[in-house]
Amino acid sequence: VRLNYVGNEDEIIQRIDAGNISLSLPGAQLVTFSPNSQGLFGVRSDLKFGPVDVVTVASIERGRKERVS
Repeated sequence: VRLNYVGNEDEIIQRIDAGNISLSLPGAQLVTFSPNSQGLFGVRSDLKFGPVDVVTVASIERGRKERVS
């Protein structure tokens, strides 16, 4: 499931994606997880405030926990 909105180039909201999203952080050195993450469920938005581009991500990644004894 995925919903998206693409704004005009003169709007603050450039793009919003909700549902199954991906995140790519090229050149990220101070991030504590893998710089390429797929299979996330959440919301991603690309905003533009004049010359400043802002990317926000809110997501949840579910895993399976197993205990071996």
